Amino acid sequence: MRLRPRIPKQWAALAGLASLASWSIRIAMLFIVPRNRKPSSATAWLMLTSLFPFVGLPVFLLIGSPKLSRRRRAQQRTMDDLIMSSIDTIRHLPDFVGNYDPPIPPRYAPFVRLNTNLSALPAFAGNAVELIPDYDTALQRIAHEIDRAQVFVHMEYFALSRDEETEGVFAALERAQARGVQVRILLDHLGSRRYPTFKETRARLKEAGIAFHLALPLRPWGAQFSRPDLRNHRKIVVIDGTVGFTGSQNLIRRNYFRKDGIYYDELVVRVSGPVVIQLNAAFLTDWYSETGIHLGLSVPGILTAPAAAGAALCQVLPSGPGFENENN
Repeated sequence: MRLRPRIPKQWAALAGLASLASWSIRIAMLFIVPRNRKPSSATAWLMLTSLFPFVGLPVFLLIGSPKLSRRRRAQQRTMDDLIMSSIDTIRHLPDFVGNYDPPIPPRYAPFVRLNTNLSALPAFAGNAVELIPDYDTALQRIAHEIDRAQVFVHMEYFALSRDEETEGVFAALERAQARGVQVRILLDHLGSRRYPTFKETRARLKEAGIAFHLALPLRPWGAQFSRPDLRNHRKIVVIDGTVGFTGSQNLIRRNYFRKDGIYYDELVVRVSGPVVIQLNAAFLTDWYSETGIHLGLSVPGILTAPAAAGAALCQVLPSGPGFENENN
């Protein structure tokens, strides 16, 4: 005859509570996770919290939200309001009337409307667009435009490195700063610090007197807490508010310091015309978030839209963890 060991009542009660808690987590997450989240992301979180509810729940609470803190999102809304006000003022200027609220072909109208609702930036006509598919040529063109700058240069990159391939751009930045052009640079903290030139790059910028700040600097505790997984991936250059560059290419050597023989092909677009104000607005928003300084209010004319330069219809859709929605 086999005797079954007796389970103490308190252990049985704990087991029952644990089972109830695990099912409560599973059911609750069915309602919480899918809201405002991409299907692929929601599916992954639901699988984790269903299979391992007591592991999945704390991980979800720690990194489950793709958004920055309430303070940072409030800063984003503040800048959105400022930019909307500036654009509303610009739209009434005689030189800009024909470029604001242009006719949109019906097939594109839903996309333009959605982008405008997400970012507060409308479509502008009158732009010139040039695609630059060659890595070195893109760096040369950026340096050339910086050498023509008279008022300001705004630069923002996820990965920024002063090395033998980007030296021409940094030399142009130093020349601009020396002749009185205001140069401002933002570089993502974790996106740039992984490369061996990080300390040297910052030292050279300081030596040249160039104003720069780390975007989303890693702060593991306190009111300024910043998560390592939420980064700023923008690649933007704006010169005098009249010429802009953006695309997939970072300001770094083409192999990203890899030793496996891999080189990257990227695409950069050079734009001129009214849409440049939108690229500049994205930079000014991030500058305010990192410094607390409203350049749009404190620097006259920094959000002035340039005259028409071509016939292309353009619209910028900024995205990132500072927005309430996943714009991208």
